Amino acid sequence: MSIYEEIELEDMIFDKSEQVYNYPCPCGDKFVIGLDELWNGEDVGVCPSCTLRIRVIYEEEALPPYREDSEEDSIEPKNSWPELVGMVGMVSVDTIKNQRPDLKTVVIVQEGMMMTMDWREDRVRVTVDKEGRVKKPPATG
Repeated sequence: MSIYEEIELEDMIFDKSEQVYNYPCPCGDKFVIGLDELWNGEDVGVCPSCTLRIRVIYEEEALPPYREDSEEDSIEPKNSWPELVGMVGMVSVDTIKNQRPDLKTVVIVQEGMMMTMDWREDRVRVTVDKEGRVKKPPATG
């Protein structure tokens, strides 16, 4: 088996959700090696689109812990609150802030109000009607 190149682990990109390391391949795809493979002592990453292979140089101590598929440590944070429709706007803002303290901005906007259209994962707009009640499900964005 021929090796295209030897790559240091710290030069690779770790995808935490997939538990794999990636490195750009000259063909345009990426070399891939799984964290489980590294923990089992394997050191050859393959490109799924061509025949090239790389050898990964690493120390076991540098590897992140391997997560079994049954573990639930990668639960996605809540991104929408349909249950708040009809509630008082300020109460909804407090509810969202309590459930997602990592959000930078949780604001009330009046229905029909002009606003920027940029997408931000750290922001929730709570759209309220004339009576101050939530009109549509608040969501990040």
